Amino acid sequence: FIGRNLYEGLNNKYKFFIPTHKELDLMDEKTVRKYIIKNKINIVIHTAVKGGDQVLENILRMFISIYNNLDLLDKFINFGSGAEYAKTRDLNKVKETELGYFIPQDNYGLGKLICSQLSKGNKKITTLLPFGIFGQGEDYRFKFIANSIVKNLFGQPIKIKQDVIFDYLYIKDLIPIIKFFLESKHVCGDFNISTTKSISLTKIVNLINKNSRKPSKVTLINKKYNYQYTGSNIKL
Repeated sequence: FIGRNLYEGLNNKYKFFIPTHKELDLMDEKTVRKYIIKNKINIVIHTAVKGGDQVLENILRMFISIYNNLDLLDKFINFGSGAEYAKTRDLNKVKETELGYFIPQDNYGLGKLICSQLSKGNKKITTLLPFGIFGQGEDYRFKFIANSIVKNLFGQPIKIKQDVIFDYLYIKDLIPIIKFFLESKHVCGDFNISTTKSISLTKIVNLINKNSRKPSKVTLINKKYNYQYTGSNIKL
């Protein structure tokens, strides 16, 4: 979702290589090296994710395969996640200096945090930590905003298990951010990718209903708020 939108927004200025898994196994370090050399690649933007029971191993193997080929690259832009801050507590505009204070209990967040920690001090690596990105091309089966819009269009009710305050960034607003990091020669380190103004799930549904032809019935199952999931964008 992210990679496809970045390609569409930036391919007029940069030459992109967007291999499928069949074309390039990111967990095979030697194959990655051959691919970089063959195509004379200068920068890697790593947005790939492979979930499942082995998500921790998958995250680490893909990252290390690129990391071990840094000698061939000018820059490595790695997509981390707000989940690195550990989602077992309120993340209220957390700052990058808090990375590593709390260990994520989920394997996805843990894997991403390990990658960020390995990157510390490396001037070739920039780690971006998005909290929520939405927009065209997201999977409406799993993503809240697209799923709610589809349900409204089909006249179906919208159920919210528990309200949460998020930092949702529109995918098209990510493109100039990536462009900045591609062109900045002396910028590296960890950067939260988040918005200044946060929003709750119920407010998002209210906006959908406000702009629809026929509002959907909304049910909030758990009345208490879940842990907030927002990051400070002061550094960015």
